[in-house]
Amino acid sequence: MNASKLPFVDAIRRTYGSPRALAETKRAAEAGDALAQFRLACVLMGEGDIRGGTRWLKQAVAQEVAEAQTMWGLVKFAGDGTPEDKAAGLSLLHKAAAKGEPEAKFWLGSVLLEGDDPAVGPKLIQEAATLGHAKAQALVGAWHIDGDRLPQDPAAGAGWLEKAAAQGHAAAQLALARMLVQGAGVAPDLPRALHWFEQAADQGSADAQATLGHAYRVGLGVTPDPRAARRWYQKAANLGQPEAIGWLGWAYYQGEGVQADKPKGLQLLRQAADAGHTESRFILAMILQDDGTAVDAPEARRLLELAADANHVPAAFYLSKVVDDPARAAELRLRAAEAGLVDAQKAMAVAAADEATAVTWWERAALQGDAEAQYRLAALLFEGDGVARDEARALPWLQRAAEHGYADAQEALRIAYTQGRGVAEDPEAAVAWARKAADQGVRAAAYFLGVCYRDGYGVPKDEALAARWYGRAAEAGYPDALLAAAIAHHDGAGVPKNLELARRYARGAAEAGLASAQFFSAMLLLEGPAEGQQEGLDWLARAAEQGYPRAVALLAELQKRSPT
Repeated sequence: MNASKLPFVDAIRRTYGSPRALAETKRAAEAGDALAQFRLACVLMGEGDIRGGTRWLKQAVAQEVAEAQTMWGLVKFAGDGTPEDKAAGLSLLHKAAAKGEPEAKFWLGSVLLEGDDPAVGPKLIQEAATLGHAKAQALVGAWHIDGDRLPQDPAAGAGWLEKAAAQGHAAAQLALARMLVQGAGVAPDLPRALHWFEQAADQGSADAQATLGHAYRVGLGVTPDPRAARRWYQKAANLGQPEAIGWLGWAYYQGEGVQADKPKGLQLLRQAADAGHTESRFILAMILQDDGTAVDAPEARRLLELAADANHVPAAFYLSKVVDDPARAAELRLRAAEAGLVDAQKAMAVAAADEATAVTWWERAALQGDAEAQYRLAALLFEGDGVARDEARALPWLQRAAEHGYADAQEALRIAYTQGRGVAEDPEAAVAWARKAADQGVRAAAYFLGVCYRDGYGVPKDEALAARWYGRAAEAGYPDALLAAAIAHHDGAGVPKNLELARRYARGAAEAGLASAQFFSAMLLLEGPAEGQQEGLDWLARAAEQGYPRAVALLAELQKRSPT
């Protein structure tokens, strides 16, 4: 401990360091005033005049000034600019502590804590904390939080941290801010947390600066601001904080809050990865695997190995995709799934040896809100494929997936309400879910809406709207819709008659293999010009080959009429 760096030295220097105050203090010191001698020693030592300061400090010690005894005791104990004499140093600290000097209690307690009297050490430090010593308060707070040397009591710990934080103790400010974010021992309070992060950051805490960068990047208690995030990351990176260096690299790579500069981004990410930042190792591995400008698969795999060894869950999962050993791949995938990674849980479900195991993994992913997992779980329960069929259990999962916007789930829910599967038939609900699915490009849902408007199912009959929905699904290539659109244009149902469009739509459905469309195409061609007759007969034959009754009957009739 450098005695000239003690908190009261700086405070005294600020008070008595002006030329006028210094002159008055010197006159009083020369006249034998013990406190003036101590103050003069603090000013001189704080300004780097250790020799002059020490001379006055010794005189104050001789007059039993407790703070002077503390300073000289620390100097002697550490051998800081004078021959080391631990016994003399401890004797002076004992004298000052006995007089109630907080700094002496703290340092004597710290020495005893690590030495021959570990029981007295914590007691002295607690006394120093009670007397307002910031470092002691921070240490007592940490003991309560960790249950180390004091009973575990996070709320009491937070109280001591706040006392130290209020005195400007940066580490206490940072620790308290983290507790307020996590709600550990205190109620979560993001505004207060940000206040303390900012206080610690302004004192040069690189960890606090990096945390503020993250807060502004993701919008933790503040409006997301990529530029503010980049500024805080830069401050922390300038102090060598690996996490900040990594996220700053990502900002440059992506162009978040700064002009994109991929080479600089990669350089910073490598710097953070080399410094041991696990997340940077993972991000760099993903870039090296997937970015065509920087592909380096062996290096990516090495980085994934390092990140996975540091228990980075996504790294373990992605590593499972590239390792050559199937058993290790399965172990990595299981580790990531057990740790709660949704993608790994879904991969476990897909790779499951039986449907019951698949249901278990789909359900674990579904419980985390993954819409695909919710849909897949519902599908297995609806069908009872390898597990007990349970439509009542399936429907809530299907509902959740649909409400999360998963299009396949919306279409499945439409079918459930149409067929009364797991729920009472409800045409209006079916139409509502069909609209949502159709708006996401589900062709079957758009076709269904056309049928609804044609037949008045859940909506008033409206041939024009029916034709519009048919047309939407038809343009997307849905076979049944192509046939329905062909019939609408042939009959002029909701759209003007247009035989050319009718033939085009019918041919599309016929080429998709729809037997009824093949028959309808045949009829359109056989009723038309002579040049289309042979094609019409070909389509009629193809429909008959599929067993379409009307095609079979007509083909037989035509064969009877044909001369042998």
